Amino acid sequence: MAAAAAATMEPGMSLLVTAEALVMSLAFMNGFVANVMAIVTAAFSPHLRHTRVYIINRAVADILFLLPVPLDVASHLQDSWVFSPVLCKLRCALAFTGLLASSSLLVGLALEVYVTLARPRASRKFHSALAKVVCSLAWAAFLVLTLPILIQSEVLKEVSRERFHCVSLPLSLATPAGHVLRFLAVVVAFLVPLLACWLLVRLTASSGWQHVVGVAESPTKGQPVGLWHPRKFQLYLVGVFTACHLPYWLPQLLKESLREGVVSETAMSLFPATMCLPSVCAAVNPVICLLFNKALKKRMLSERAEAVAQEQPAIPLQPL
Repeated sequence: MAAAAAATMEPGMSLLVTAEALVMSLAFMNGFVANVMAIVTAAFSPHLRHTRVYIINRAVADILFLLPVPLDVASHLQDSWVFSPVLCKLRCALAFTGLLASSSLLVGLALEVYVTLARPRASRKFHSALAKVVCSLAWAAFLVLTLPILIQSEVLKEVSRERFHCVSLPLSLATPAGHVLRFLAVVVAFLVPLLACWLLVRLTASSGWQHVVGVAESPTKGQPVGLWHPRKFQLYLVGVFTACHLPYWLPQLLKESLREGVVSETAMSLFPATMCLPSVCAAVNPVICLLFNKALKKRMLSERAEAVAQEQPAIPLQPL
């Protein structure tokens, strides 16, 4: 069936769909394993302090987002939705709400880094309360939005040919309500988190280098900064989120914001090439977290060894 479906497509589009399916499959396999590793590693890494709360919760959100990816891969290769309506409902609910939870928790993680560096004297109770509030809001939004998406999603058949689509109503309807809801979905899932994250990055940078809990000294001016530093960690995560989601969401935001026909067909024709980017983001996130955890642990052990060596000077040699 996949060969028959590919034969009905244009050669260029068939190659694009195949490449997209391959990237999404690799992202799913790597992302699932890496996110599980990130959860286990962060759970047994007390030196991460409250940052690990966000790492664990965001890894769970990314796993939920990646679960429908095999369904999308099969549907893209078949050029039609070939699964049951129940799986369609689950796919739509997890795809949007998992992404929303992940982007919301990224804002929380960026906020945690900002507070840690800019307000180093903030109490543990404050950090704990902040983590509980952010995670509670993210998962509350997940649960509240999941139910209506589950109810509204269904499989629709094209009139012109034997082809089915898994859609979430009324997000897919060409009505004023559908237009407003699509615009709000893009704003809530992408635009607001993107602007909030970069604002926090800017505030963190303007606060200067402050003492980092668990790290003996902050880097001096001109000294290279490794991934061990929370600010670099924050910048990497926000950069990956931007690089992956900006090409995916920007065409949709322009299409919903501008009048029909203003966005060129050429620009919109490139949109299918970005379909795999959100799953790539969910696969890269845990890798960055694992590297940050490893680099921070190595840095702390090295500085602890240097402190011990300074406190216990070497015993002078005695003549024979």
